[in-house]
Amino acid sequence: MEKARKQFVERLQETPVIPGVKSRVDLKMAVDQGAQIIFILTGSIFSLREAVQYNQEHNGPDRALLFAHIDLLTGIGKDNEGLRYLASEIGINGILTTRSALIKAGKKEGLITILRVFAVDSEALKTGLETVHSAAPDALEILPALVIPAIAHRLPFDRLPPVIAGGLLENQEMVRTILKTPVVAVSASRPSVWKQPVKGRRRRPVPPDQSMPPGHTPPSRSPATPVTSATPATPATPTARPPRDATALDKW
Repeated sequence: MEKARKQFVERLQETPVIPGVKSRVDLKMAVDQGAQIIFILTGSIFSLREAVQYNQEHNGPDRALLFAHIDLLTGIGKDNEGLRYLASEIGINGILTTRSALIKAGKKEGLITILRVFAVDSEALKTGLETVHSAAPDALEILPALVIPAIAHRLPFDRLPPVIAGGLLENQEMVRTILKTPVVAVSASRPSVWKQPVKGRRRRPVPPDQSMPPGHTPPSRSPATPVTSATPATPATPTARPPRDATALDKW
């Protein structure tokens, strides 16, 4: 289990933008983009099984770590037996929940656990942090993400598990702003912000007139051969789109 937790933390650091999916088409998009961690935010026990199968078939050994929001998952008991079934029969990697009892039960079944805390006010934040210390989840997700810059000074990051900020992220600029704080990653359900941030500085391209050493004379170019005859251009034929898979677009 320690190996799985270590892999989880490494992936958080390497790919800090976590897609939160709510449909089959969202899942397909996230898997096809090579997401390393995916939060499944809604659905049933049946759609969850489909998600695990799709992830295994399309990513093989490099498949994403799948986390189910157990509080919102239908068709499964919110108890020890239900979590045992998710771990042993469905094959998910972890759970998201707001309940400390499910964090403890999930850890018992070998699942990676993420506690969700809604920082709607000071009291809610205080209660959430107390739950973190008592339940000891593998990671903490604070929602909404936009409050993080304002409350970062109140969060004891050195005594907390890896912190994820989630919710209400509208664009890449918001993602960059949140990742400047001590949080490790962000989660978002908007596909337009799933692009991973670029690591390090990108090399600035050298303009053409500065790419040659001093005193170097560019080679002369042969004059372009005149076109002796013109042939009317054939209009491009529009590429036919493949038929949509209606099943893949269904909501869970």
